Amino acid sequence: LVAGIAAVAGAAASPVGPLAPHSHADARPAPRPLIQRLSLQQLAGQRIVYAYAGLKPPASLLAAVRAGDAGGVILFAPNISNAAQLHGAIDQLQRASLASPLHDRLLILTDQEGGEVRRLPGAPARSEKQIGEAADPVAAAGAAGTGAGRNLRGVGVNVNLAPVLDVDRQPGNFIDRSEERRVGKECRSR
Repeated sequence: LVAGIAAVAGAAASPVGPLAPHSHADARPAPRPLIQRLSLQQLAGQRIVYAYAGLKPPASLLAAVRAGDAGGVILFAPNISNAAQLHGAIDQLQRASLASPLHDRLLILTDQEGGEVRRLPGAPARSEKQIGEAADPVAAAGAAGTGAGRNLRGVGVNVNLAPVLDVDRQPGNFIDRSEERRVGKECRSR
């Protein structure tokens, strides 16, 4: 009983947690948890989402990712020319992240809300307002979310900064004006 209490007390005081049983032939110490192996800079970096200009991730960003100093990358319209180019850029970022001390994938974020707010062509084509006005808005929202997920997964994006719920508090607010401009452009182009 005393030996058991001493073992429990020793494990509780250990900075790496309880000791796992091991044989004398394998007397290697247990590896420290990942959080204890990261520097303060890496721990802080895991809370940073980077953005970059252009179609290719710059060398400085790839170096930060390889060092474990990045938690994610957000992509905007200027980062995307087509699906193949985007897939290649994301693959480059993920390879750098897998080579980092974390050996894990980055969060790759973008806006694929629907309507005008899409970084990739394709689903969801309808805006949130159009989805809300559909005959079956629940089914339309489900289809939009499924379509967006498939679309983004196809190029390697793993976080969609959508869906959003824009609430019209009064007629003529910024949401209505944006939708009116979009519909007006469509009408003028016909």
